Amino acid sequence: MGKSGITKVLPGSVMKKPNFVLEHLFGAKTKEEKSFLKEILADTDPDFLKWALNAIIKWKNTTIPKNTISIHGDDDKILPIKNIKVDYVIKEGGHIMVVNKAKEVERVIREVLR
Repeated sequence: MGKSGITKVLPGSVMKKPNFVLEHLFGAKTKEEKSFLKEILADTDPDFLKWALNAIIKWKNTTIPKNTISIHGDDDKILPIKNIKVDYVIKEGGHIMVVNKAKEVERVIREVLR
């Protein structure tokens, strides 16, 4: 989406409407996950959403802070794993993996904190 420039021309209100594309991008598969995504989108300011998407697209961070770990899903379509230095990979984890892969994320955090 970022490379296409579509986020610049689409109104933020359009990006807030739940649809199969957003569900796919966020990794919402079950009825509960889709409902959760719908709630998040309803609570998100359209101008902020547009700003955030464009900020992510333009972000060129080269500094990784010390004492930081990266937990990332291998199925995140919004922030693909191929673009990220990852310490821990959550198998089949999408962008909402803190919800639908919470046990796996918790396991990693507990392991790191030991």
